[in-house]
Order: sequence, then C-alpha cells, then structure tokens
Amino acid sequence: RAIADPMVEKVTEVEHLPEAWSDDEFARIMRQARSMNGLTGSHSHRGKAGKSPACVFWPAFIGTVYDVAGRYSDVFHLPTTKFDGVAGVVRMQVDKQHFEKHFELSWETVADLRALQPFFNDRLFGDWQMSKRVLSTHYQRFILQPAGLSCDNPERRACQVFHKLRRTMLTNITIEHGIDEAQKYAGHSHQSVTRRYVDPTKLKATVSARSMPRPVTSGLRIRDAETG
Repeated sequence: RAIADPMVEKVTEVEHLPEAWSDDEFARIMRQARSMNGLTGSHSHRGKAGKSPACVFWPAFIGTVYDVAGRYSDVFHLPTTKFDGVAGVVRMQVDKQHFEKHFELSWETVADLRALQPFFNDRLFGDWQMSKRVLSTHYQRFILQPAGLSCDNPERRACQVFHKLRRTMLTNITIEHGIDEAQKYAGHSHQSVTRRYVDPTKLKATVSARSMPRPVTSGLRIRDAETG
C-alpha cells in the first residue's frame, strides 16, 4: 500500500461548473445529426459501412440520451425489448441504482426510434461494434464540430461529450419544475449529486453583484459603463 509523503503538497482538483447546451445549440446538434451521410459503423469520414443510415441512427441516439438524461453507454446497449414504440416509453436502469424506470420519450424521439426499427437486432441501436471512445469521437468530429460547437475541456474524459446532454435535460427540468423533480428524474440518492448536472448560468434566479446595492465612486455613470 502506498504511503502519502507528508512533504508533498496535495494537489486539489478544481471542480468545474456544469455546462448545458442552450436551446439553440441543441437544435444545431439535431440538425447536424439529421444531415449526416453514409451508414453507421465505420472509422471513415461520416461512415461508409454499417447497419443503419447515420442520419437515422444519430437523431434517435442523441434524442434518447437527452430524453432519459442517461449514461450514453447504458442507452447504447439497450435491448430492443426495453422500447415500447406504441406507448413511446423506454425502460432502463436509473443511473447507478438497482431498479428500472419508465421514461416517456418525446414524440420526436419516438418517431426517430420508429424510423430506426427496421435496423434493430437484439439491441435498440444495432450491432455497431465500436468502443465508447470511438462513438464519442464520431459524435465530436462529425456532429459537434460541423455544428460549430465544442464540449468542455478536450482533455477531459470522452464520456463528457455525452454528459452535456444529461446536464442539459436536468438543467431544463430544474428550470421548469425545480431541483427536487430533477433529482427524482435522475434517480440520484442525494440532491448534491443532481446539482453537479445543473448549469447555474441557465437558471433564472442568478444572484450577481449587478443586482446588489453599490455606491458609485468611480465618477462613471452606470449607464455609461453599460454602453461603453
């Protein structure tokens, strides 16, 4: 067992604020996904070999990850038996908890999954035999970058590019229904965990110094400072 050296200063890792996509950014992601050429399952540009058209696979996959606010690896390996195309729901394990939950999908995602159904096998998203890292790389290279978007610090883990979809959904739930509902939706045992997924810059009630009383001492009127 390694023993910590008391003479070596412990490095404290800064916990970055969670970031969520704006409505406009998410719309750009979906538009790019629908414009994809080729088939899924290839290392080549935009895919040239696979089982389903990229323009069908990607909207369904991204929409499902967003709708359930789930881990992309869990969504990617969902069995086809977990999807009810009539009711528009999917059953999956909630985060790291040992129970399943029914998620009502948006009808847009349901339509995208129905379009993908002819390519189903045992798994909802087909038999794309690729690693999670390659899946993340394709998402960044062929969807985010052409849409003019980047995702967090590129040095962070590959899963972070899909985590931003989770943060976007949980942030939106918090805005519309409060943090308690976001916690229930995610299946988190503690609200502190949920807060790691909520982008504080997107919340309506954000306290800043600009909303606090302050004497003007610089000789510059506030209106002049705002207009430059």
